[in-house]
Amino acid sequence: LFEGEVYTLTSKGQVLAVKLQKKLRGEGNAVPAPDLLIAAVVINRDEKLVTNDEDLENIYRFFSAFFTASYICFTGE
Repeated sequence: LFEGEVYTLTSKGQVLAVKLQKKLRGEGNAVPAPDLLIAAVVINRDEKLVTNDEDLENIYRFFSAFFTASYICFTGE
């Protein structure tokens, strides 16, 4: 039974996802669009995401210097 909240993607989130993708591609690190959209929603909502998705972890590692909080936690399982 799901007891959390469902967040929708806003235009602000879409713009952030595009910015993330441009930076990652510029460094040779392409990431699937759905993962970029998820990361953008999490960052814009100032939430925390717990995941075992390596692409989301790569987004976090690449941009961790720019984050003031840990938005994405990697479980590694």
